[in-house]
Amino acid sequence: MPTIQRKKICAGYEPVPGYVLEEVIGRGGFGEVWRSSAPGGLKKAIKFVFGNQDQSRATREMRSLERVKGVHHPFLLTLERFEVIDDQLIIITELADGSLEDVFKRHRDNGSCGIPRDVLLSHLHDTADGLDYLHQSYQLQHLDIKPGNLLIIGGHVKVADFGLLKDLRDIDCSVVGGLTPIYAPPEVFDGRPSLHSDQYSLAVMFQELLTGTRPFSGRTIAQLATQHVHSAPNLEALPPSDRPVIARALEKNPNRRFPSCKAFVEALRNHRDRLSQIQSQFVDDDAHDTEDGVVTPGASVEDLPQIAEGSSNRKGVLAQHALVIGLGGTGAECVRELRHRIAELHIASPLHLHSMVIDTDLSTIHTLRLGEVSDRVPKCNSVYTPLRTAHEYRDAGTNRLKSISRRWIYNVPRSGSTEGMRPLGRLALVDHGKMVKDRLIQSIEEMVAECGSVPPKIYVVGSLAGGTGSGMYIDIVHLLRSMLDESGLEEVRILSLLSSVGFQIDHSNPLALHDAQAALNEIEFFMQVGNGYPGDEGAGWPSVPAARTPLRDLYLICASSADQLASNPIETITEYIWGDSTGCGDLLAAARRYEQSDSPSIRKPSIRSVGVIPLGDRHGVETRVLSPAVVRELLTRWLGVPSKARKASPDLADRFERRLSLSLQHTIETLTDHLDMKALPNPTVGGIEKVVADRVKNGNYDWVSAGWLNNIYREISVCLNDRRADVSTVFESLKLLNDRCLEWSRDAMQSAPSPVGAEETVVADAIYIDAIVKRLSAHQLEQFASGLTFLEERLERLAAILAVGVVDTKNEMGDFNPWDSMPEVVRKQFDGVVKQLHSDTVGQCLIRPMNDLGANLDSRSLIFELTELTVPIVVDMVERHSAEVAKARVGVLNVEQPDQATTSLTNTAPQSAINRTAQTHEVTMANQPRVASGPMSIDDAIVCVKPALLSLGGLQRLILVVGSEVERTQLEPQVRAIHPGSLTVAVIPNTEPKLIHEAQKIELKNVMSRLAVLNGANEQVTSRLASRVDVAF
Repeated sequence: MPTIQRKKICAGYEPVPGYVLEEVIGRGGFGEVWRSSAPGGLKKAIKFVFGNQDQSRATREMRSLERVKGVHHPFLLTLERFEVIDDQLIIITELADGSLEDVFKRHRDNGSCGIPRDVLLSHLHDTADGLDYLHQSYQLQHLDIKPGNLLIIGGHVKVADFGLLKDLRDIDCSVVGGLTPIYAPPEVFDGRPSLHSDQYSLAVMFQELLTGTRPFSGRTIAQLATQHVHSAPNLEALPPSDRPVIARALEKNPNRRFPSCKAFVEALRNHRDRLSQIQSQFVDDDAHDTEDGVVTPGASVEDLPQIAEGSSNRKGVLAQHALVIGLGGTGAECVRELRHRIAELHIASPLHLHSMVIDTDLSTIHTLRLGEVSDRVPKCNSVYTPLRTAHEYRDAGTNRLKSISRRWIYNVPRSGSTEGMRPLGRLALVDHGKMVKDRLIQSIEEMVAECGSVPPKIYVVGSLAGGTGSGMYIDIVHLLRSMLDESGLEEVRILSLLSSVGFQIDHSNPLALHDAQAALNEIEFFMQVGNGYPGDEGAGWPSVPAARTPLRDLYLICASSADQLASNPIETITEYIWGDSTGCGDLLAAARRYEQSDSPSIRKPSIRSVGVIPLGDRHGVETRVLSPAVVRELLTRWLGVPSKARKASPDLADRFERRLSLSLQHTIETLTDHLDMKALPNPTVGGIEKVVADRVKNGNYDWVSAGWLNNIYREISVCLNDRRADVSTVFESLKLLNDRCLEWSRDAMQSAPSPVGAEETVVADAIYIDAIVKRLSAHQLEQFASGLTFLEERLERLAAILAVGVVDTKNEMGDFNPWDSMPEVVRKQFDGVVKQLHSDTVGQCLIRPMNDLGANLDSRSLIFELTELTVPIVVDMVERHSAEVAKARVGVLNVEQPDQATTSLTNTAPQSAINRTAQTHEVTMANQPRVASGPMSIDDAIVCVKPALLSLGGLQRLILVVGSEVERTQLEPQVRAIHPGSLTVAVIPNTEPKLIHEAQKIELKNVMSRLAVLNGANEQVTSRLASRVDVAF
């Protein structure tokens, strides 16, 4: 091929007649750009494309020019001419004043991090206008959007350099060479540009020009390509209000981005200045976590470093607003526990609790409403989402339920409950989607109105091992994220605290682990950087970009059957929320952070877990397990059973009649005997009513009904004290007695003589006295019935308090009595302990509130008072038995193993499938006294606080929280003597001492592998529990 001789490109060279080069204004790998003078004294830009006409770069540029030469728009650089001279492509365009890259460098040189937001958005608006014109009118994508290709002319931006311009109607439009990997969207690396590819580049460029940092930190083409395709963007440098917008524009799936570039820029404009009123010092510390670049550990457990001094709030408890969303029964129980904790405080609560509970079970909603125990706690926003029958779904149509499998829609159990099947929980949620969304918005608005400039804490709580919480969680947490973003709370993180049954086979609840596995499978799917939450069109829920997923702040707390002293998940969740929102927030935010790696890698989906053990009374079993069971039994006996009460009430009502000598005839005889005949006026027709009215007005005979009331109170007190009757039976008997009195009153009035005639008409003495006595008898019986009604209302309120108390003392084992797992000699003491507690408390806690109008009783205070009185009884009984066991064992050990300590009563108990009491060392404690520092010994506490999921690997951090330096001096040496690893000790004034064990980076693949083994690799059951059919999990 002959060599083509080219003239040297330099100043003064005239490549095209009339166009004389003046100076170079730009040079790159593919060519250089000169400023030149043009005919008429105009200034133009001339680009020389390197390479011969038939070489790839020139050919590609020529093809792009052919596409764009007929395109004209105010914000697209005007193309004047292009031609091949000396076998080299030359392009002549209008001359720009500079580029966005020049503007950015100028601001950086002046000490700014980037271009001011208003100026940048104005430039991006011009860019978006021009790009959308290309997209919508010509189906063209620029595919090389970067600051250097956005030129400034007359104060506006014009898009330039169309070397990679692609017609999306071409079947083969792959792009590899020539693209700028810093800004390139993931689909371009796969050779599949889309209508929204330029929008992605625009989003990357926006963050860079605004903040000086890019969402992807790679330095080589390989690193950048990997991050664009597989990694989540790091948006933490952006203002919080911009993060949701940029996250959507950077979705891996082009179809989930904004519909146009202008829509993207408008979204940025609409979100501006949302958080200017929120003071920067209140921004959530852990909002600076970066998921990108973390090296996931293997199956081993590694210690995280100690948290630096100053990470905790040294001032102690600060007032904090928190919104807790409870899903299903577990979520409702967590909310109830938090509300009760606030109600128990005798000082102003440090936690302003806002709550919302969603459940398919009406009894849960009713229990929540019964539990409104304090005016200091805002009313819980309870949302009832019942399942319909299959027939009702069929009649109403299922168009809005397209994401739900028909298998579930038309096979709703007759019970109307989810029966542990998570797709039914989601069916109920989607069916009531608009109501749930509206109530979420209402809860957020109410909270924002109260919390002012202080960002609130947001929590979602529930269980993954059931039907309601497991089926609803993913939708609710993403819907909540979207609603918070729209409310200007983009920087506020959502902490999800979810429970699960223990990772062991349970034949009594075979679906639980399948539910957990199916839920975690879906959670893992939506944690992946390319899988944004799609929303649900039928329910009216918006989508959420993958970069905004709230799933990375998910804690899974598994129940442990290994030790009875270990907190159940509800206790752990409640303790964590309370600590995080009432003084330990800064500390726990620091604990949630983890170290970053300098080498970028693809983040593996992982979850967190946590354990919390309060350090207080050492009698954990007696205080937390046995005593509540005694209290619950006593409350149950006091309350009685309504069905049995109705059967027993007639006999009790008869007893009351006999003891009070209550009857119509006896009443008439009593009043006749006490009627002063001499004081009566002349026996006339008018005199009857006058005498009765005067006696009633003056209360001359009220001593009769008052005596009955005094006697009925005494009789009820005797029956309750002697355990002859319970509150329900007394209540039913009073209703019967009330009805009898009213009937006698009516009979008396009907049988009373009513002589006719003028008022002065004289009547016979016998008729006169009979008429007066029967009317007065009717009045006294009616007055007594009114007193009975008032007493019934008191008893009804007392019964309601007792019923709530029975529910509140119900532990995680349901109706199982933990005393049944005790040694027989202890178990036999149960009834005696209940009777002793009854004798000690019935007068103060049951009879006095019934008699005393001023008594202010509620279920929590009643339980607290009974428990305080129960614990010493139970502790004394258990310790006496433990001493006997220890004494017997000491004798054996002195013969066989004199150097070993014996174990307490709790080791002599038969091991229950659910309960096992703690081990103590009675002999060691007797010989070497040990300070009781917690609900168990420190070594037991360290064992019990460890999250069960750490057996699957991860990172861990143990934290000791104390309320004073004195407590630190007492507890820290004990913990360090047993725990050889890293320990963070934080002194937070006015905080109860506790151990917190934070676990991170527990890989989901390990968790699901364990579940698969426990489920017998029965993937068919797990797959059927998928909550939606429109996503290929």
